[in-house]
Amino acid sequence: MKPAPSKKGFGVTSMILGISAVIFSWTAIFAFILLVCALVFGAISLKKGETPRGFAITGIVLGSIAVLLVLVIIAIIAMVVGAVATVGTVGY
Repeated sequence: MKPAPSKKGFGVTSMILGISAVIFSWTAIFAFILLVCALVFGAISLKKGETPRGFAITGIVLGSIAVLLVLVIIAIIAMVVGAVATVGTVGY
């Protein structure tokens, strides 16, 4: 008898999308799309009870980290733009 094949498609997809979201976090819009997909696929995998669960959990964690990275990068860009906009103005 053959062993039952493990069902881990959504979990692996979630992990790959989470890794991609972290790598591309400097491109806020593209990373946002990837991280949303990573979170959704991870949640679907956990809901369906796919094994092993580690792939789905890794995808969810990396998607969450990507959210934080994107927010930090957007804040840094906003600060730089604000600083550049005030260069040359007299502050009385």
